[in-house]
Order: sequence, then C-alpha cells, then structure tokens
Amino acid sequence: MSDFLEFGDLDLSDAGLDEGQSRLKPGLYLCSIEDMRKEKTKAGNGTKIVVELKEPKSGRTITDYINVHLPGKKQATEIGQRRLHTLLHYAGHPTPSKPKSTKPIIGKLVGVSVEAEEYVDRNGQTKMGSVVASWGPYFDPEKPRGELGPYPEQAQPAASSRKAANVSSDFDDDIPF
Repeated sequence: MSDFLEFGDLDLSDAGLDEGQSRLKPGLYLCSIEDMRKEKTKAGNGTKIVVELKEPKSGRTITDYINVHLPGKKQATEIGQRRLHTLLHYAGHPTPSKPKSTKPIIGKLVGVSVEAEEYVDRNGQTKMGSVVASWGPYFDPEKPRGELGPYPEQAQPAASSRKAANVSSDFDDDIPF
C-alpha cells in the first residue's frame, strides 16, 4: 500500500492530457525545430546531431539522429552531412553551408517526411514505428511535396529503407483505361 495519498499543493491545471500516441505517424508534415544538440554516437567515437521536431497542430513529435562524423565511414559521414545541410537550408539557416550555431533555426518550420519502420521492442516483439525518412527527409515548408498530414488509412506508408518492412499492397491490377 502506498504512503502517497495527499497531493498538497500539486497543481495540474497546466499539465494537459495524455492523448496516447504522441509520435508522428508516416506522412508529410510542417514541423517546428524544438531543439538540436550534438552528442557522441553509441560507439563513442563519432558525432551525431539530435533534432527534436514537433508538428504544431497535433503536438506530436519525432526525433531525428543525424550522424555527421563517423571515423572510417566516409560515405555514411557524407550522407549525414548532406542530411544536416538539407535541414539547415530548408529551415532557413542564414549560413547552412557553414553553420556556427543552430540558434537561428530553433522554432523555425521545416517540411518533414516521416516513414514507417519495423523494430523489435525490449520483449522481442516486432512492431511498427516511425522515423524521419532516410530518403528526402526534409523539404521546403513553402512547397510541400504532397498533402500534409498522416497517410490516409487505406494507403500504405513507404517501407523504411533502413529496415525493409513486408507490406502487402491493396492495389489491384484492373486499371480502368
């Protein structure tokens, strides 16, 4: 039995409600850049940029991890640097090729493509989640590449190129023309 029965001066009026799933589903979104920080990679010898993104209408979020320096992995480093440069460019950074700071783009909008990704949870269960797309992750917020928001339920999200998902197609081959 818990001893915590009294709440005293606890005020939850600004806490909001937990609406369940808070991660962005696959689709195209305009997101604000909430935070960007530099961290060591899991191996400890590389550098990644952690980008926290939030879709203002729904409040849903997604985090992107951009590897910008991986010793001995030239192509992976180039891909990560190109990804970061694309994000900085479309978010309107004043010097995206030579950024001294990320402060100019915190709070700015950028177009974000989110795709499905299969993963294995702590219990060994295979589940579907979502990640910032590995191909064409960011786009100009003034020129969306399609309808914004999550994919309609009947459409199949793009399988992640990071880990291919076995997704069957609901399309039939009877083309009416």
